[in-house]
Amino acid sequence: IIAEIDRETYERDLEMASEELKRSKQAWDALLPFGEIVFEPEKINPREIETLIDGVLIEYGAAKVNYLNMKEMYTRDLISLKTLDDAEQAYDTAYVAYHHTVREASTMLAQTQVQFDQAVENLSETTIRAPVGGVLTQVLVEEGELVQGTGNMSPGTNIAEVADLSEMLAVVKLNEVDVSKGKVGDPVTLTVSSESDKKI
Repeated sequence: IIAEIDRETYERDLEMASEELKRSKQAWDALLPFGEIVFEPEKINPREIETLIDGVLIEYGAAKVNYLNMKEMYTRDLISLKTLDDAEQAYDTAYVAYHHTVREASTMLAQTQVQFDQAVENLSETTIRAPVGGVLTQVLVEEGELVQGTGNMSPGTNIAEVADLSEMLAVVKLNEVDVSKGKVGDPVTLTVSSESDKKI
């Protein structure tokens, strides 16, 4: 781990995304109390189901019951054809409204799930890890400094340098007088800026 980005904003975003996802799931369950599209809403008794039933589903069931009653009354010549047609139209409208609401709830559930997954990923990325094993040789930013991520044609801010020090090639400049004093196999001592007290 090289650095930690301030997590407060990302934690708040995740909390909000979690609440939105929870509401979307509740709305979905209220429209599909048995886990599937309802085709016999008249058989649902909202007082006997633990899940809260959406009002659109209740209206759909009431419209169907009313239509079936009117149909029976029409066969007995108790109502006019116009009254039956009105009941049928109300039933069709409630049917369409229910299915339209289900489609909207499905879309909202998918969107909130994506937002939640993105918030989880964003929070996980607040921990900056070195892409390779090695030693932190240079720290390029201080705590509290603003840094920029990659994207929008920007390479981002370099925050540190990591090197594998198990094998090193050092390029050094020596005075021509000192060159003659060294030979292959001589010991060399190196230091790095991030750990100036450590000698290699």
